[in-house]
Amino acid sequence: MALRFLGVALPPAEPAWRAFQRVYGIGRSTAVDLVHAVGGSASLRVRDLAPSHVASLYAALEAGAPVQDARRVAERAAIDRLRTHTNAHTQKKMKRL
Repeated sequence: MALRFLGVALPPAEPAWRAFQRVYGIGRSTAVDLVHAVGGSASLRVRDLAPSHVASLYAALEAGAPVQDARRVAERAAIDRLRTHTNAHTQKKMKRL
């Protein structure tokens, strides 16, 4: 059975560092750091993760950069902040149609 981590199903046969990259906002280096944070090696598979590993993963992620929905919201807010009245003119035209 696949492990659900931050709303993403992780395949059990895949190495943990590769599976963590399926989560939005986690790249290769962050995924490798997460595996080492729980005391695992590069060969650690998702099926080998214990519940204590998952709890420490959540703790490690809370200390780091935002991921999944929090990251999407932050990126969307940054884009909206940059849109001024003149830049938004095209968007207003598209809404009218």
